[in-house]
Amino acid sequence: MKSKPKLGVRWSSEVRGIPKGKWVTLTAVIFLLCAVSWPAGKAAGAAASKKETPLYLVARPALRDPYFQQSVVLMLPATGSPLVVGIIINKPTRVPLVRLFPQIPSLKTKNQRAYFGGPVGVHESIALFSSPQVPKLAIRLFGSICMSLNSNLMKRLLKDSRRGHQLRLFLGRAQWSPEQLQGELQSGAWYALHANSNLIFSRNPESLWRTLLKRARPGSLVEYTVPFSFTPQEPPGGLLRRPMKQRLL
Repeated sequence: MKSKPKLGVRWSSEVRGIPKGKWVTLTAVIFLLCAVSWPAGKAAGAAASKKETPLYLVARPALRDPYFQQSVVLMLPATGSPLVVGIIINKPTRVPLVRLFPQIPSLKTKNQRAYFGGPVGVHESIALFSSPQVPKLAIRLFGSICMSLNSNLMKRLLKDSRRGHQLRLFLGRAQWSPEQLQGELQSGAWYALHANSNLIFSRNPESLWRTLLKRARPGSLVEYTVPFSFTPQEPPGGLLRRPMKQRLL
């Protein structure tokens, strides 16, 4: 008899379910995002991304893992990566941005903090921001929401006072093998629902979990498709056509 999968397992440098030698960093995931999201040029990719609605995984009250308890996870668009990646958006840390970017004097007078994005790669900064145009060294996720890992671009964004609350820096990310996330969904760990992208920049992130939990009713939940990982026979950049589906009710 198979044991139930652990919920919110503590991560090490090797993702559970991904064999050694197949570890994929977020940089590789973003590379695949670029390759998959822009198949017919930038104009086609931008038009497609604007039609997408952000998908959030909302931790159910029974999920007690210290990393994921009361978490709201923004799921990144599916790619050909063997991993499923998301960013926790509702957990500000005590780390001021001026500690990460001491060369920006204006941050000393601002009470801006980094956010905990997840337990994988906590020393890697990820910027999410809203922009009508996609700057160099960034990719569009959906709508006006863009993402970048480039520190020089982050500096420019932080120096731009017009950004205001439409910019967040996250430390780390959430990351699953498809099989593990499927197990967590089947075990009742998460709700899945679509919501406005502006929630990423909520001025009250600590209350975001309870706000979305109230919306998590059968009529508002969505069918979340967990993408399969690669098989040895599948060419790089390809996506399997046999997704696993879990109806969340």
